[in-house]
Amino acid sequence: MTQIATYDESVGAGRRVFGRQPAAKDEIDAYISDKSLTHDDIIAKLSNSQWLTQIIIDAHRNELYKFVSAPYLATSFDHDVKRDCYFFHYVQLLYIIADDKLDNFLSTEITTFECAHAEKTYRIALSRSPSLRNEGELSLFFKIDNTVLYTITFTIVPGYAVGLKERRTILLSRMQGARGMLQQIRESTKALKEVSPQAALLAAFNGIAKALGLEHIAGVCSTNQLSYCEGRKDLFNQAYDQFFFSVGARGPSNGFFYLDVPIPQKPLSMVKRGHRLRTKAKQKLKALISEDAFRSFANVIDKNFLERKERTRIVREKYHEMMEYTRSLEAELARLNAERDDLRTGRARPSKDNNT
Repeated sequence: MTQIATYDESVGAGRRVFGRQPAAKDEIDAYISDKSLTHDDIIAKLSNSQWLTQIIIDAHRNELYKFVSAPYLATSFDHDVKRDCYFFHYVQLLYIIADDKLDNFLSTEITTFECAHAEKTYRIALSRSPSLRNEGELSLFFKIDNTVLYTITFTIVPGYAVGLKERRTILLSRMQGARGMLQQIRESTKALKEVSPQAALLAAFNGIAKALGLEHIAGVCSTNQLSYCEGRKDLFNQAYDQFFFSVGARGPSNGFFYLDVPIPQKPLSMVKRGHRLRTKAKQKLKALISEDAFRSFANVIDKNFLERKERTRIVREKYHEMMEYTRSLEAELARLNAERDDLRTGRARPSKDNNT
């Protein structure tokens, strides 16, 4: 039997996401008048644009600039796309994150990877972006002894916003090393088998994307990044375009790069013989980072979402199997029809084994 959502649960759903009371009690009572609403119904109502707009106005007046006048996530986004991305992200969190873990997810850090080397601790942590949220709602941090060395911010956005056909994807919109930490970044890269903090964070995104069942990860190109300026174009090109090229991303197309999930590794056969051991060690570490991130993120995902995702995967596989079988039947039917037509006209089709 489906559990009925109470008034307090419906208010709590909005409050957990936006951090404050979403609206006055009488407004909620007027909107949610049907007392038989289920939890799924509450989620559906929260995804209604007017309802979410009211929540935004009441709880985040100071953040309306994101999709009214100031840029948000990518310079190419217009007003409607910015608004859709903002709403979509928080509705997806309601949909994906387990109810009993959403508070913690939005208010604290989640460690997705940690290791020690030479009396130093290297850690990757996920949290809601503490600042510059117009460049991304969530952030992955690479830290050494709790000092941030590198940050990649991201948002769950509808696929259409970045030119993809799937319903949702992750958009990487800011990649930046901490100011004055170049030496520490170099030391961390050396300590982690020549895996840079930026590459380590991307490996973590690979695990998160797999936990979400995504097919692609999108990233802004240098000129589509909110802080891009011509005077520093070489730095932006290196941090965004050259990095995406180095990991095999496609693009840029309409301001975005695209990575397949899982992110493919370079075959060792294509690596110079003298570099294979080092490359193998790097790939092993990236795989470990990805696996740890997958487990950490899967731990906060709603069980029903995982079950729906698994059912979707099975259905998709069966669909592809059916389509392959259908295509093989169509090819065989076409061959038989061609042979029949040849027999009717008295022509003999040459055998594939006949070399004369």
